[in-house]
Amino acid sequence: MRHVLYVLLFLGSFQAIATAGVDPFNTDSMLPSSHSLNPEGRSSTPCSLQALDHPLNLNEVVDLALCNNSQTRELWANSKVYAAQVGIGKAAYLPSADLNASASRNQSGSGSGTNQSNFGLSLSYLLYNFGARSANLEVAQQQFAAASASQDSTVQAVFLAAIRVFYQVQASTAALDAALESERASAISCCNSCLRLSSFQLLAA
Repeated sequence: MRHVLYVLLFLGSFQAIATAGVDPFNTDSMLPSSHSLNPEGRSSTPCSLQALDHPLNLNEVVDLALCNNSQTRELWANSKVYAAQVGIGKAAYLPSADLNASASRNQSGSGSGTNQSNFGLSLSYLLYNFGARSANLEVAQQQFAAASASQDSTVQAVFLAAIRVFYQVQASTAALDAALESERASAISCCNSCLRLSSFQLLAA
């Protein structure tokens, strides 16, 4: 009975590891890291901006653009999928294990019984499969490289577009301020001209 409990504990721990999303090949490290820009050198968490009750600076605009753009989010998800495919390709080189356990109790007519338990563990390793494993791994790696290149290109395009729009807004705001200042100066000049004309008329009268 004790051996059965050990087997059940082993299977339960193995199931917990499998469902916990453990990445034995660390494929997440293949993904490009995302860092928020910060000119002051302080660490900040990307996509962490919540309040929009203040004028946004360039760093916040770029962060929002990269975090909320549908293309960058889709390409990031695709990169994770292809990175997982690389892990699957590497897993083909690992040995496989098969564990079987069974327990039974035989009851006789006299009331006595016997317990019987059977355990089986088999290990297998594929030595050669005519290059299928290496081909599958190469395909997964090339797909991941293509997805990463596409993601980098899209991120750069969104990055530059956000910067361009930010400075266009700044230029438009400055042009508006200049136009308003010119209007105020023209209004003041017109008022001064009207005052001088009124004074001249009074003197002439």
